[in-house]
Amino acid sequence: MVSPTPVAGSLRQRLTRLRQKKASSLAPMSAPPALGRVVGRDDEFAALGRLVAEGGTSFHAVVMEGEPGIGKTTLCRAGAELARGQGLTVLSCSPVEAETKLAFAALGDLLAPLTDDLVEELPAPQRVALEVALLRAPAASGRAEDGRALGMALQSVLRRLAGSAPVLVVIDDVQWLDRASAAAVAFACRRLPDCSVRLLVARRLEPGSGDDVLGLRRALPGTVEWLTLGPLRLSSLYHLIRAELGQAFPRPTLLRIEAATGGNPLFALELARALAEEGALPGPGEPLPVPSSLAELLGRRVRRLSPEAQETLLVAASLPSPDALTVEAALRRTVQGDLDEAERAGVMERLQDRLRFSHPLLASTVYRGAPPAKRRAAHCALASVVTEPEQHARHLALAANGPDNEVAVALGTAAASAAERGAPEVAVELIELACHLTPPGGVDLGQRRLSLAEYRFRAGDADGARQLARDLFETLPRGPFRAAAAELSARVLHVAGTPSEAAAYCLDALEDAELGTVLSARLHATLALVSWHDFGLARRHAQLSLQMLDDAGEDDPVVQQRALMAYAQAEFYAGNELSGDVVQRGLELERLAPPPTVAERMSASLGAWLKYQGDFDGARHWLDATLTASKIEGDDSSLPYALSHLPQLELWAGNWARAESLSREHLEVAAQMAQASQLRQAWYNLSIVQAHRGLADEARAIASELLAEADAECDDWDASNALSVLGFVELSLGDAGLAASLLARSLELHDALGGREPLRSQADYAEALLKLGQLDRANEVVGMLSERALLAKREPLLAVAARARGQVAADGGDLEGASRALDEALAHHDRVTVPFDLARTLMVLGQVNRRRGERKAAKAALERAKTIFHDLGAPLWEAQAEAESRRVPVRHGAPLELTPTEEQVAKLAAIGRTNRQVAKELFISPKTVEANLARAYRKLGITSRAELGAVMAARGR
Repeated sequence: MVSPTPVAGSLRQRLTRLRQKKASSLAPMSAPPALGRVVGRDDEFAALGRLVAEGGTSFHAVVMEGEPGIGKTTLCRAGAELARGQGLTVLSCSPVEAETKLAFAALGDLLAPLTDDLVEELPAPQRVALEVALLRAPAASGRAEDGRALGMALQSVLRRLAGSAPVLVVIDDVQWLDRASAAAVAFACRRLPDCSVRLLVARRLEPGSGDDVLGLRRALPGTVEWLTLGPLRLSSLYHLIRAELGQAFPRPTLLRIEAATGGNPLFALELARALAEEGALPGPGEPLPVPSSLAELLGRRVRRLSPEAQETLLVAASLPSPDALTVEAALRRTVQGDLDEAERAGVMERLQDRLRFSHPLLASTVYRGAPPAKRRAAHCALASVVTEPEQHARHLALAANGPDNEVAVALGTAAASAAERGAPEVAVELIELACHLTPPGGVDLGQRRLSLAEYRFRAGDADGARQLARDLFETLPRGPFRAAAAELSARVLHVAGTPSEAAAYCLDALEDAELGTVLSARLHATLALVSWHDFGLARRHAQLSLQMLDDAGEDDPVVQQRALMAYAQAEFYAGNELSGDVVQRGLELERLAPPPTVAERMSASLGAWLKYQGDFDGARHWLDATLTASKIEGDDSSLPYALSHLPQLELWAGNWARAESLSREHLEVAAQMAQASQLRQAWYNLSIVQAHRGLADEARAIASELLAEADAECDDWDASNALSVLGFVELSLGDAGLAASLLARSLELHDALGGREPLRSQADYAEALLKLGQLDRANEVVGMLSERALLAKREPLLAVAARARGQVAADGGDLEGASRALDEALAHHDRVTVPFDLARTLMVLGQVNRRRGERKAAKAALERAKTIFHDLGAPLWEAQAEAESRRVPVRHGAPLELTPTEEQVAKLAAIGRTNRQVAKELFISPKTVEANLARAYRKLGITSRAELGAVMAARGR
């Protein structure tokens, strides 16, 4: 037995504080930055923005179509609010079905804000027609309504209003517009192509509805944008439910809500509200509750059916994928007539032999509405005909009327099978049923509850897994089983808490005297894995795990692979070279017996390590493989990690739009999974991407939030990351003093963790120090960076370190030494190009060349830097390069003299390089090459590359 480390006591105190925390504290910052005014409707909201911002004096319309509850009304209200904020006049109406027979009811609502003065200004026939339609004046006796005069009146009103400010007409549920109002609106709109009037219309899609709202498609082609609203994605449903109800459901529950409602936001909200009102999630095998607002409506349809048809529907509702043959076999009778009856009632649909309820909530209505005895009878009948092991065990369980260990054993086997085939959510239901059927007492129940926690974790319910494992840890006596619960708790807290909380569980369990070699080695391996912020501790426990297995002659490839991964990770982040032998051995063990959690595999970590080394292709291969494996194997718990390193990879590779998109996706998934550690990493990723893009306020806000959360959790790693972003922002803005202060604190926290890896923030810190005149301190920092980059053999950081040495040498007056350092940096950039780092090196090179009097070279380097910054989308750094370029004194030559960039492009093109090859060699875009070539052609008076070759050869002579 290995004695606990000296820090075990303090970590156990941390564990005690953890037990006192509320569960909600483990999911900080669970919403991303503002996603727009309407959740999950970014494209539609953008269309509304175009509608209200449309310039000129032309008619423009947006027509939104979709099923009831899909969000049309919400978007109409958002459009109206957006228009008012832009200074538009808004006229709106929301007709209802009961008013379709009331003439001019909708028109009255639409024109309610009209003042008497505006009506009085209309020509007499139009004024009279409008006043009568709006019930402001009595109709003349015996006189029919003049539809044309009314349409002209509406047209005149809209034109007069548009003369002061653009007008937005909003009509929600246009399908219920009364005929008279619809005719007037259609008449007016067809005659407003040259008027600054905008129309926003929402229509319910129903069978038989026409495809031309108000005749716009035919009358005004090209002026109408048609939008069909589809279901919301899972992440949008998550934010919608959280915003409306103030409650977040576990990802598996969210998936069930999405499936039951088809992504319809109204139905999803109602279903989530029903869950919240019940105060507990459905038990194993139970369907989701049907909202009371829908239960009566749907139940009425079912109750109208014959008893035989209702019995048939109950058996179908008891199957996950019902088919007619299975239902008939279970009932031992023909069900053709029952299905015909259900189909006529709009309850059931048939697709050949497959059966489908016309709405997913109908299945829940049928099942929950049946008495328990009838449900058990249905499952008993199905158990006698279903042969597939998982479904057979499930039906046996739901047919049981009390504890049954034999059925529980079958369920456990079926759950393991489901987990192995990548369906952890199915495994959760099966093993939960097994727990309910296991007789109380004995080790079986505890073992099954531990398996339930493991499956919940893999299914993406980190909170549920953490709570269950913690309950087992706290209620069981000391011994192997309690230690296994502690080990699982540590792995869950590795992503759903902090490293110290995770480590505390392992250290506590390791104090047990009789654990056995394999379990002890597993605890040490897990402790090493979760303690990666404390590199010395991680390395020590990884070695202990491997040594214990070796001494005992035990062969557990999963534990060995985990220990090897933790050891390689500790060595790597401690600043040492990646050990190829250790990685290769881990990969071989992974192929032999892959750990069930994808994120805990050597291949998953390898992608991250290769990213830091500058092998971007290799990193992308392994990271993409990790993401694919997480999805294929149904391991939702690994999805956040699988996404976590991709944003930085794309940032360094120069794909900034993709980097932001991946950052936001990572943030969404980590929030849904309640993985606090990954959530903090997602905030860091997004903040550093936005900082590079020059979005200083957003980057500051996110990094400041991250810093506050990290401080609250005593997480120095994330605090260091947040400070590094804040420092980089201030450096980008030119505040060297504040940048130096923030970066100094960031590096201090990182070094306190035992980290000796090279960091870009060290170069940023040195640059800030130089701007403050602290040459000696900057030289120390750069020396440390260079030493660490060389030891770790990280090519991108070797380039950054060489650039920093060039800056220090130049600041000390050694321009020759600065040039040599910058040449070295450029050589490293040639081997691994990080475009942003290259541009910063070129900017320093331009400064040095200017001081050496090499004005053309200085101008060329600065222009290249400026072009790269511009192409990346880094406006703050582009402005710095532009300012430096203006400082270069350039002799004004003749009007036909080529600029340095034009000269370089022309020379390369003259010797046969293609535009794309020139762009790659000069680190500029192909469009920039084209523009420079065009200007060179004009100045040289030529029109072809053949002429260019002769001219450039002559210039060279």
